[in-house]
Amino acid sequence: MIELGETPEEAVSRELFEETGLRGAVKGLFGIYQYVEKDEVGRIRYHYILLDFIVDAEEKTPRPSTDAEDARFFALTDALRLDLTETTRDLLADLADSGPRPLTRCS
Repeated sequence: MIELGETPEEAVSRELFEETGLRGAVKGLFGIYQYVEKDEVGRIRYHYILLDFIVDAEEKTPRPSTDAEDARFFALTDALRLDLTETTRDLLADLADSGPRPLTRCS
């Protein structure tokens, strides 16, 4: 989530640190994705627009925040074998297909 007054890049840096304890340089926007969750009768419960960024992490060992049991890096091929949301799977497949090539900056 972007906090009031933050740029998307500032939000990425803050969220990265809060969720993993890592700091890094935001290289640019990789892609824009959406996640739609529906209830049991097909009504939309949540609709998120996700901005996914490439970040060059300074540290190499993430730590889980209070809402996660574990945090670690995976090779793309290994990550694609995990139980993922369709949106996350699409993002990783796009990254595997094109490699880390940031598109643009948001600010």
